[in-house]
Amino acid sequence: MTIWQHPAEFPSLKNQQVHLWRANLTLSNLKIEELMTYLSPDEVVRANKFRFAQHKSRFIAARGILRQLLGNYLEVSPCSLTFTYSDRGKPQLPQNSLLQFNLSHSEEYGLFGFTLNHLIGVDLEYQRAMPDALKIAQRFFSDREFKMLTEVPQEQQPRLFFQ
Repeated sequence: MTIWQHPAEFPSLKNQQVHLWRANLTLSNLKIEELMTYLSPDEVVRANKFRFAQHKSRFIAARGILRQLLGNYLEVSPCSLTFTYSDRGKPQLPQNSLLQFNLSHSEEYGLFGFTLNHLIGVDLEYQRAMPDALKIAQRFFSDREFKMLTEVPQEQQPRLFFQ
């Protein structure tokens, strides 16, 4: 079981450490407006492309919280951060930064991972019914993972799929 703590002060990140932060992305309109002020113009454009207000708010919350966390680690204003983007759209800090990060969000939660000198990936998925889980697993999972999924009873497959 993972115990999520609320630190009294912002922790410093040391070599060989990984920091994980979890956040609820369903926030008040006032908080969303505050977080929106941290975003870059391209992030604002991206946020405004969401069709549903709830999805827009969650995007703003995830990016705003990411900028707050990065700003704390780097001891800079969240507004001053600039990102480059990988060919898959993953935000990253400019080449000279030792701080590596990744974020994932699903439904109302966001997960943020940070480390020094090592690439990091985090993934968060809302568990839901997946009628096409086997088709997705066959395409994207390793042969071993797909075989494991097909060998459990059908009622256990959705949970194992997300694990």
